[in-house]
Amino acid sequence: MNIKRIHGDTLARRWADIVPHVEAALLHGSGSVTSYGLFIQCLGASAQCWVDEDEFGDIIGVAITRFEEQEATRTFAIVTTTHPDWFTGGHDVLERFEEFGRAEGCHRVNIYGRRGWLRVLSKHGYHEPYTVITKDLGGA
Repeated sequence: MNIKRIHGDTLARRWADIVPHVEAALLHGSGSVTSYGLFIQCLGASAQCWVDEDEFGDIIGVAITRFEEQEATRTFAIVTTTHPDWFTGGHDVLERFEEFGRAEGCHRVNIYGRRGWLRVLSKHGYHEPYTVITKDLGGA
């Protein structure tokens, strides 16, 4: 996988190629976020857009992550992923996201998604307290 974070002008220029991936994933979500809302968050400092590109620079998959702040806890949330191999192809992507969250002072990772993710992610220490799959990052 060739995963990288894009932001700023690059994100704005490439959003037309990214948005179909995001909207397809949101069809399976709770309806609490929109692709436009995520775009605005990614342009700001609260969310991040990660893309997986093929050897020609074409987007294969997209993940949108963001920081969520509560009184005493900062959480790194994986809001949506659109690539069939983001997590099933190996733990590398999760470890990269977890390390990014730790570096940004987050104490846990939350993954919003369908229940099927729990089967895949439970072997990596994630659990589902309600409808959110979460993992404590420890000492962030």
